[in-house]
Amino acid sequence: MSKLNKIMALIVIIFTTFVIVQSETKAACPDGFTSITKVVTVGNCDYDVFLCVRCPYGPVPGEIHFTGYTLSNPNCINSLNMNQVFDGIKAAISVYPFIQDLCEQLQAPPCNEAQEMTFWWYNCWNKELVDYFGEDHIVYNACEYNTYCKQVIKYCWNGNSFNETIVSTNQIGTPTCPVEVPPDPTQYNQPTTCFRIDTPCD
Repeated sequence: MSKLNKIMALIVIIFTTFVIVQSETKAACPDGFTSITKVVTVGNCDYDVFLCVRCPYGPVPGEIHFTGYTLSNPNCINSLNMNQVFDGIKAAISVYPFIQDLCEQLQAPPCNEAQEMTFWWYNCWNKELVDYFGEDHIVYNACEYNTYCKQVIKYCWNGNSFNETIVSTNQIGTPTCPVEVPPDPTQYNQPTTCFRIDTPCD
């Protein structure tokens, strides 16, 4: 095999590995949604947060599904517990400047034209050990998509700051996953059983 062919084969292997790693750490998004990874700081650690996003278009509201996360640096030690980390991520991704960063065409709407967004906060999650960009990471993934807390929030600019108004918060489906959190997995790509995470509906 020539040197050029070896280089090309190596490039193909690296690209394939990257695609596999990405697919292992992100849930597939519904049609019409875009898979986006954003870094969010909670406590003293950064997290890669996996989202499915459908940006608003005219009068059609936007939607954000929070589907997973992992520590950006697996060696970072956070003093917060798991529910506190989830709460911190949910708070960070539901502010309007963050949404504008996801959907660059969004402007700051006046309060007589408030922008509506729907958030899906899944009830049941699992943990999985994966090789994420060459390092061992524990990835938290939503694992039951038929039970979630559906929250609708309206945003507008009052001239000085953003107003946020919760329009509705409704539990969809009945979660059956237990509240007990299993230990971190030790084998690659072997998800734990599902467990319950608090949502705004609890």
